[in-house]
Amino acid sequence: MFDPSQNQSAVSSPPLSPDVPPFGDEPFRFNRALIAVPIAGIIAMMFILGRYRPLDETSISWYGLIPAFASALLISHIQKKVKKGEDVRSYFPFTTWLALVPMIFAVFVLLNGALDHSTAERHHAVVTQKIKNNGRSPSYYLEFDSWRPNKATEELHVSSDVYWRFNVGDPAIVEVHRGIFGIPWVSEISKPKDDSLE
Repeated sequence: MFDPSQNQSAVSSPPLSPDVPPFGDEPFRFNRALIAVPIAGIIAMMFILGRYRPLDETSISWYGLIPAFASALLISHIQKKVKKGEDVRSYFPFTTWLALVPMIFAVFVLLNGALDHSTAERHHAVVTQKIKNNGRSPSYYLEFDSWRPNKATEELHVSSDVYWRFNVGDPAIVEVHRGIFGIPWVSEISKPKDDSLE
């Protein structure tokens, strides 16, 4: 008669190796392409800030740039740990969300301008300084006397066409919209008798 106890070793499953995770507990996988997310966010920010340029562009930009740089450094740190075979799952999902912040911020700035149908406020100002930052991609700025209380000057990032159109001492009209989220943005800078777009 067949004795099941005699064939127990044949039907029993072998013990799991310590290197093999139990069923349903898959090893954590780090996607190396995550580093491209904050980079794409910075590119999107540069493009959108050029289209719907906030009045306080420098201070506004840091809300997107700081998380971008921080996430890039963190992802680089995680990559080094992965190469050493260390467990990095404790860094997530925080790292993923931090990497997405620049892109989320870019969309926020886009909606602030694209959905804003407010009438532009026309502010009369005078050019007090012209600033050109040379580099691989030169950037141009015009400084105006400020129309806002408790502020002496306004430094605005402009296109090269607008930069060369003005000289120090020239009067200008700066058109500013309120922004759907309350972030004022500049739609046009022109001379009093020149309504051409920026």
